[in-house]
Amino acid sequence: MNRREEYVKLLRELEQPAPALDDTVQRAAAKRKKRNWIVKPLTSFAILCLTFVLAVNLSAPIADACSRIPFLKDLAKAVTFSNSLTDAVDNEYVQPINLKESKNGITVSVDYLIVDQKQVNIFFRVDSENYSHLAIDPKITKADGGFLACSYSLNDWDAENGELQSMTVDFVNEDVPESMEMVLQIYDEYSGEEVTLEDPDFPEITENPNTYIATFSLPLSFDPDFIAAGKRIPVNETVVLDGQNVTFTEIEIYPTHMRIDIKTDQSNTAWLADLDLYILADDNKEFKPASNGTKATGSTESMEMNSYYCDSTYFHKAEKLTIVVTGAHWLDKGHYRYHVNLRTGKSEKLPYGIKILSTKQKENRWKIKFDNTAVPAEDWISHICDSNGKKYDINLWDSLGNIYFEDYPEEEAWIVPYYNRQWRPDSPVKVEIKQ
Repeated sequence: MNRREEYVKLLRELEQPAPALDDTVQRAAAKRKKRNWIVKPLTSFAILCLTFVLAVNLSAPIADACSRIPFLKDLAKAVTFSNSLTDAVDNEYVQPINLKESKNGITVSVDYLIVDQKQVNIFFRVDSENYSHLAIDPKITKADGGFLACSYSLNDWDAENGELQSMTVDFVNEDVPESMEMVLQIYDEYSGEEVTLEDPDFPEITENPNTYIATFSLPLSFDPDFIAAGKRIPVNETVVLDGQNVTFTEIEIYPTHMRIDIKTDQSNTAWLADLDLYILADDNKEFKPASNGTKATGSTESMEMNSYYCDSTYFHKAEKLTIVVTGAHWLDKGHYRYHVNLRTGKSEKLPYGIKILSTKQKENRWKIKFDNTAVPAEDWISHICDSNGKKYDINLWDSLGNIYFEDYPEEEAWIVPYYNRQWRPDSPVKVEIKQ
């Protein structure tokens, strides 16, 4: 039995109410239903005091934890962007920590972690009375500062000083390591001056390089008692979607999210760029695509997305799950590049009725201006490639429908979209799984 189980067992033994305090417990429970497992309401003050003294003297980890953990009311508000994280907090799946550091009039504190085998959610504050609006350039590294194979993003790009904000770190092929480092470079967002280059054909607004007030390197270690291993449910069922064979291989269920893994047939005539789906639990509760950033992931070696993220069923104990497919986006293998003459602006017919209005070159940069009324360019263009298939990233998009790319060596280019065909079935396609 680990120390968390020992402590939870201890708390359960204390939940038998003293008769004189029955009403007090009910009133207290009504006021605060969502507390951390370490601060669950205890009904007898006398027993609480005695047990607390014994626990503190007999267990150093319990003493340390009890001295540091506040109520999770602020955390409950901070996770409303994710149904899965809301469920995690409601079910007391939280690792409270007390990590604080101050530099140059700025204080950074890490309050909570929500961690499982594949995802880390870090809840922290950045505060100062000296600056009006602090902003962050974040980075996640190994504990020794080396490269860590993960993706990460801030969930709050406009948090006020002192507000609880969060960062989500996803691991695709690797599991969450035992420790890692969060690096935060802090600057005053309102201190920079914008410089506008006076060129109507190549409007470009750049900011002066950020002047960092302070850089924090915060070591994060994960208590294994708070890291749940994922549950994998084999599916291995093939369905035909829009004439293409798609095999659902398995479902991975974690406290923070759920992944639906797929594999497509090599003989398919199109790559699966996106899949619209949700999970139905016991025929009555929907778990929709994840709303906290990542909806799907794929390999850099493929044009396809092969793992789709949904809200998690981890805390719901469903007996039956059903994958419900409501649509798909495809990229046809036979025609996935669209030729453009950069000198004349002429192109072959583009998807969705989109048209090129003009093209222009300035030194080593190219600009293509699209009719942006049908679908904004950033929503459908993946990248540019040359006659040899070499990929060139888009360096800049703007709201006028212009894209910019650099160091392109040819006068002809090929536009590669994320997808060029959408599909909706007459009725949803369902795949039922028993847990």
